[in-house]
Amino acid sequence: MRTIREIFANNLAMIRKERKLSQSGLAELAKCQVQSINKYENQKAWPHPETLTALANALMTTETSLFQDPDNLPAVSESDALSAISAIRIILKSLEH
Repeated sequence: MRTIREIFANNLAMIRKERKLSQSGLAELAKCQVQSINKYENQKAWPHPETLTALANALMTTETSLFQDPDNLPAVSESDALSAISAIRIILKSLEH
């Protein structure tokens, strides 16, 4: 079973490529650094909550879809995914301090 970090990294890269965007193109649309996109796709970092929203918007998808395992759809219900995203946001904010 894949980790949530693996699922997120794979989905980010897959959706980016489906949209025919380079890492720099996505970074420009999401207003973040190319190095950040690379780190997310290589499981080296998590995006800040605001960046997660910006990435989903830039990819014309939902935050939830970035965490769904395409090999085991439905991975989680929409409400469970939103709860997980909320928990991740809280954890990320606590790490900023």
